[in-house]
Amino acid sequence: MAVRPCGSLHLRDATFLAKTTSYRLHRDRNEALRQEPAKQANSNKTDYFRIKQRNLSVARLEGREEAVGNERCVNCSGTGKCDCTYCGGIGRANYTDTNVLPAGQYPVWCKECGGSGLSYCVRCQGTGNNIFQQGIGFRLPHEITNQ
Repeated sequence: MAVRPCGSLHLRDATFLAKTTSYRLHRDRNEALRQEPAKQANSNKTDYFRIKQRNLSVARLEGREEAVGNERCVNCSGTGKCDCTYCGGIGRANYTDTNVLPAGQYPVWCKECGGSGLSYCVRCQGTGNNIFQQGIGFRLPHEITNQ
């Protein structure tokens, strides 16, 4: 199951890193991390429910609302994670250093995600369920709705 990116992808970073073999290895590792929590726990139900319970307790401690129903988040497909907005899910960013010869761009680990390429989903805040109700509630006058 692919994770939708939460931010824009920086194409200049992606073109530079797409040619390296470490990029491909890093991308494969990220794909393994994006699997559902039940697959990560090797189908062990106690680990799966421990992960879910931890997510709900963290939500309560931070003062967030409980999940609305048991609907999965649309943005992250219920995983709670999505691509990092800073590096675009690559895990590395290019750093321009003018003090070192030769001057150029050097790849470094992303400072936001620590190189994993993942961040918590901003819509469900890492729980995997819808926290807030969708849409804006307002009423239109009766004459407008009949037209």
